[in-house]
Amino acid sequence: MEELSLLIKSRYPIICVESHEEERLSELLERFCRDLKLAFFTWSVAEGLCRRELGQPAYESQDPMKALQHIDSSGLPAVYLLRDVHPYLNDPRLVRRLREIAQASTKREVTLVLSAPSLTLPLELRPLSAQYHLSLPDEKELRSVVRETFRDLSRNKDYAFRLQEEELGRLVRNLKGLTLDQARRAISRAVLDDGILDARDIAHALSAKKECIQQSGVLEYFEIEKELPQLGGLTSLKAWLRRFPGRIQPQGAPTRAASPARCNAGGGAGLRQEPGGQDHCPRMEPALAAARSRAAPRQVHR
Repeated sequence: MEELSLLIKSRYPIICVESHEEERLSELLERFCRDLKLAFFTWSVAEGLCRRELGQPAYESQDPMKALQHIDSSGLPAVYLLRDVHPYLNDPRLVRRLREIAQASTKREVTLVLSAPSLTLPLELRPLSAQYHLSLPDEKELRSVVRETFRDLSRNKDYAFRLQEEELGRLVRNLKGLTLDQARRAISRAVLDDGILDARDIAHALSAKKECIQQSGVLEYFEIEKELPQLGGLTSLKAWLRRFPGRIQPQGAPTRAASPARCNAGGGAGLRQEPGGQDHCPRMEPALAAARSRAAPRQVHR
């Protein structure tokens, strides 16, 4: 998270953040702006341009061009979070205005943070920008969101919190990999299901993660307790490892040269590591020697 604060302190005029976690990003920026004594504004096409602590949008600032005009004329040292501005980056006038604001920003301490789930900047803006990756929440953040979510739900109805500290740790570890919003929904679902948050919900958290992974359409979730599926090539790899144990060694471990007998045992070409970093195969050495002799320049005797 400190990297984002460093980018703002370094006065990068444009910071691009690809993330679904708008609210989490907004909270981070607001905290950094308090520490740096900067004003903080947010913009969206629905709400317009608002100063965070005031909440009143600038007049007609839902239009992105008019919002940029407000930013340009303000002269206030500030950070502006522009949410989902990417559909308007095809407008050359808007791109030009962004570029002008960015070029003048170092004198005025203005940072434009562009956020969207997917964001591609026009070529004109790339030299003025930096990319920031908002990492997924760590265990500390997830532990806080578990307690906050349970506390919020308990305001209207009495629910039972029956997790020991060790069980809470296991629940949090099962939530790792989810966004804060996804973790909140998983905890809310677990509590509202039976009115209790206890050790049985540790498995429910893992099921929620599995659902999120499958919804992405990119990854598939497999529990590590189960036998690995017979993925393409995996059966052959495991058979090779059983046949030739010790061939894969930890990084930094001394390399063990394979004997010619072991190289010949498989009916194939075996490699061994020689001092100096070159790989050799005993069965291929005669052919290599012949090739070297053919490549050597012939001496002509007069």
